[in-house]
Amino acid sequence: MNRILLAYIVVVTAMPGLTLAQAATASKESCSEITAVRRIPFHPEENVDDAAYNELRKKSWSVVSCLIGEITNSSLMPDPRSAPVYPKVRVGDVAFWVVKDITDLPYDEMFPTTVSRRFPKQGVYAYFDWVNRDANRRKLQQNVEKWCTLHKPKEIL
Repeated sequence: MNRILLAYIVVVTAMPGLTLAQAATASKESCSEITAVRRIPFHPEENVDDAAYNELRKKSWSVVSCLIGEITNSSLMPDPRSAPVYPKVRVGDVAFWVVKDITDLPYDEMFPTTVSRRFPKQGVYAYFDWVNRDANRRKLQQNVEKWCTLHKPKEIL
């Protein structure tokens, strides 16, 4: 156990510019369940019958850095939301929604004002319109990473 901890410390300190998303590969918790999520709740406090989603929620903040790393994953997967269903949901979209549920991050603040102003009328379609444009998925990842770094519970540091 001591060797593993020492190896982790060496890896992390050897790369001082390591971001939270990049540290996901060195993270003790995997988020491989993300591709198996088939249902997420409309409100994070609601129960949902989905083993993969529930396992990620149970891992809590320990899996957040891995999920942040997945926000740029553009592989298609089934839409786990109840409505409105969108035909081209990406692994990165689901990773973002799970991070939001775990951390309670302020959703609208992760986007430029021009996008968040569209949410009341266009809802999730404004999100998809923005996130599917070049480089915006990476911008979202950076915004989420910055917020999570500032708000990560001290016992997780």
